[in-house]
This record gives sequence, structure tokens and C-alpha cells, in this order.
Amino acid sequence: MSWDTVKLGDILIDISYGYTASADFSIADNKLLRITDITEKGVDWSCVPGCKSDDDLSKYILRDGDIVIARTGGTIGKSFLIENPPANAIYASYLICLSFQKDVVYPKYINCFFGSDDYWQQLYSAAQGTGQPNVNTISLKNLVIPLPPLDEQRRIAAEIERQLAAVEKAKHAAMEQLAAAQALNAAYLREVFTCIEGEQTKLGDVCIFEGGSQPPKTTFKYSPQEGYIRLIQIQDYRREDMAVYIPIELARRFCKKDDVMIGRYGPPVFQILRGLDGAYNVALMKAYPKDNEVLDTGFLFYLLQEESIQSAVINQSQRSAGQTGVDKDFIEKLDIDLPDIDRQHRLVTEIELHKVASQKTVAAIQAQLETINAMPAAILRQAFSGQM
Repeated sequence: MSWDTVKLGDILIDISYGYTASADFSIADNKLLRITDITEKGVDWSCVPGCKSDDDLSKYILRDGDIVIARTGGTIGKSFLIENPPANAIYASYLICLSFQKDVVYPKYINCFFGSDDYWQQLYSAAQGTGQPNVNTISLKNLVIPLPPLDEQRRIAAEIERQLAAVEKAKHAAMEQLAAAQALNAAYLREVFTCIEGEQTKLGDVCIFEGGSQPPKTTFKYSPQEGYIRLIQIQDYRREDMAVYIPIELARRFCKKDDVMIGRYGPPVFQILRGLDGAYNVALMKAYPKDNEVLDTGFLFYLLQEESIQSAVINQSQRSAGQTGVDKDFIEKLDIDLPDIDRQHRLVTEIELHKVASQKTVAAIQAQLETINAMPAAILRQAFSGQM
């Protein structure tokens, strides 16, 4: 079955920019479709506003089978197929509307093409090195599109829809598996600490909580230098690109990779962290045993992540008038069950073995998700190269 290669402009009845007007939810005579009204799930027309106008809006009326394309904003270049729009629905100025010759074009096939790598590559090429797709009527008319006969377009569009639905189903299942796998550590910690028996004591009786210090920002450097030390901040535990260094003589509080650190402020409040060397600022607090023969540092790290302690500290932080972070005095007064040191060591080993197994499971599911996420592009490449 022969395929043609055509320019988009050759199969259009019309292409035009939308109407410039202010949205008005009090008007029900028309619907002004905006970029922000279009989501991954489509358009909820009941939530689309109207607009005031003394102009003839007939040239902006949306019709079944039209395709609108965002020409600006975060969704620039994204397309949306109009199906069964309300009467008198029009499109706003940041949208471009395409109307097709339906005796040669099946609009759903074209909309599928607008999701392909070929489409995006042509848009970026038209941008002439600006880094953004140059979405305007001229660049759209010049898009080159593979066009089989009409019946074949319908068949390909239906097959793409079927395969993408299967991919979405697989993605949803993998996301559920990932969420369950990521919850394993919390569930295991909950089980471990629910079953613990030991001497009841207060955290402050066995543990020291030590707040950080804050040198002036005028002393900050943003790359390692001789005579400087890294100033650890909460954000440093999740990203590497915001490191700050201060003169070592100004450092007052120090931490090592194995130390237990507490994020005093949020969101989220009361993060339990470790893994960095340096000095630490006032947004962090170090927790360490008064006596290593009574309390193990590793056990403390997991104890502070236990659900009941997390809930108590977070709730207290939210309740306290004027309290914007973790209250040191409140933590020190918390009651805990403390097993003997040998039992603590064994529990830490068990928790960390379970954590490694959980991380392997999460990594396997994430790899599966990466494969699934790559499938839509592969399906569209196959479809528009005549292999479907």
C-alpha cells in the first residue's frame, strides 16, 4: 500500500491563531479554550470559561476533528484533538487550530504523529538553535508527514491507541509495584520497633542533640578551596550542585558521614539524614549517643525514623505556636524502649540487610519503568515508518 510524503499545509483547510480575550466564568454563551484547560486526561468543558466579545467569533469556532497546538508556555508544541466540542466553543490566542481535508486525512492519525520523535525533531530544527520549538503557522505548514491512504490511517491510529493503552496499563501496574517496594523499609521498621522489648528511658537520657551554627553568607565560597570546609545544609543530602564552603576557623559544629543528622525545618520536617562530612548549619541538628556502650549510632539512626517518633515530633511541630521546626526539648522527653547493646547491633544488621534487598527490588522495578516509558516513542517510530 503506497504512502505519500506531504507537507502539513497541503492537507489543511485552515490554520489560524486563537482569539485574544479575557476569560469570564460568568458567561455561558461560549467557551474559551485555553492552554491551561487542556490536561493529560483531556478537557473538562464544564470548567472552561466564556469570554466577552462584540466581534464575530465564527472563524474561531472549534469543530470535531480539529487539532489545537500550544504555541507558548510549558506545553509548547503539544497537540490536542478536538472531539465533540460544545457549540460555540472557541480557542484562545496561545493556541493554533488546524482544520483538515477529511477526505484525505484522518485527524486522529495526524494527532498521533504530533506525539512522535519526527514531529519534535522538525519543530526543534525550525527553532534555528533557540532551544525551543518555533511553533507558528509557517513552521507547522512546513512539517513533513508520512501519509498512507485514509483507511490505513484509521487502522494505524486504532493500533497506536490500542498499544499505547496497553503501555499505560503496564506503567500503572509498575508504578503500583514501585510504591509498594518503596514502602517496604518503612513497613519493616514499623514491624521491628513494634516488637522491641527493653528498658524504658527517655531519648534525652541516652542521646545528645546538638544544633548547628550559621556563619555570614558573605564568607561563603561555592567551590572547594584551601582553608575552607563544606557547610552542610539540608538540601545537600538530596543534591550535589549547591555545595557551600566556609573558612574553617568559622566552623563551630562538625559532622562525619556516619553521624545521625536531623533536618529541623521542612518540608518535610524531621528528616533523618547521614552521609556527608563537614560543618553543619542551623537548619540541622546532630544526634549522638552519650555512651556508645548503651546506645548504638546505627540503631539511633533507624529509631528516629520509626513511625511513632516521626508522628509525635512532626505533630508537635505543627501544633506549637511560633514553632517552625523540630523542638529539641520535645525530642529529649520522648519515651523509648531500649534493648541491650548486643541486640541493637543485631537489629541494625538485620535492618540493613533488608534495606539492601529492598533497594535491589526498587532498582529492578525502576529499570522496568524506564523500558516501559521508552515504549510509546518506539511504537510511534514503528507506526510512521510503515512497519505497523
